[in-house]
Amino acid sequence: MKEIPDKYRKREIPEEFKILIEQFKDENIEMLFEGKVIDESNPLLNKVKKVIQSKAPLALRLANKIMDEGYNLSLEEGLELELKYLKEIFSTEDAYEGLSSIGKKKPEFKGR
Repeated sequence: MKEIPDKYRKREIPEEFKILIEQFKDENIEMLFEGKVIDESNPLLNKVKKVIQSKAPLALRLANKIMDEGYNLSLEEGLELELKYLKEIFSTEDAYEGLSSIGKKKPEFKGR
């Protein structure tokens, strides 16, 4: 049996990152997509919020949906699931905005 490298061993999540588990739970994820976090005084959550707000909202929601649907799938089934949504995500105005702005300007996503 092949030995698993140390970098892949299961580790305890550091205490300061456990709040991320709470923020990304199904009942809190929409709040994050709307630019709110469960603890506005937490600098880590505010950093995450800033990063999320710089991304295309449709792409984030679709990625979340794909992860939820694919959680218990095999790798092959998960890849098929991603391919199933490829046309949908790349046919949006936001996708065009993101791809056409590379190296030129910060994209301005509209959620379409």
